[in-house]
Amino acid sequence: MKRSLFIVAILSLAAFSCQESVDPGKLKEQVLASREFAAFVEAYENRGTDLMNERKEENQKMMQELENLSPEEKKARREKAEEARKAEEEKEKQNRRMMEERNHRIKILLAGEKKLSKTEFEEAVREIDTELGISPEVAIPARTRKMKEAMASLLEKFPGIRDQGADFIKDCLSDYKAQQGK
Repeated sequence: MKRSLFIVAILSLAAFSCQESVDPGKLKEQVLASREFAAFVEAYENRGTDLMNERKEENQKMMQELENLSPEEKKARREKAEEARKAEEEKEKQNRRMMEERNHRIKILLAGEKKLSKTEFEEAVREIDTELGISPEVAIPARTRKMKEAMASLLEKFPGIRDQGADFIKDCLSDYKAQQGK
């Protein structure tokens, strides 16, 4: 009796976990066909212009806020803005260091004596990403508001993206560009 209950529990768990797993190919097709991904591609392609415009807007907004303040308040506001900018810059530096470490480890994998199959290599890279805490957000940093919003809506609609590894969004972008080139 206990054995049959145990077997039923194992089969139920296996069926449930299979149901929850996401097929990467199917997920990629769904992502590529989504409006959220189209918005992300547009934001990604316009990131340079958007970044310049956002910084210009922030500077104008800051100047307007500072207009009617006392010199002490102006100084405090500027210091607060500088601290926020430095915090964002430090976060970007940390992400770059993680990506540099990831790339270094991948180079070691590629230079290794044992030649890995494609699936072994992908699994090794996925393990490196997990160990370093690299997510799709780190692999493709969203530097503009539009990119951040598009990435957030993409991850909200397709939470399985986080389980696919850091290069999933990059792969989707590459596939998108290849489709556009046809």
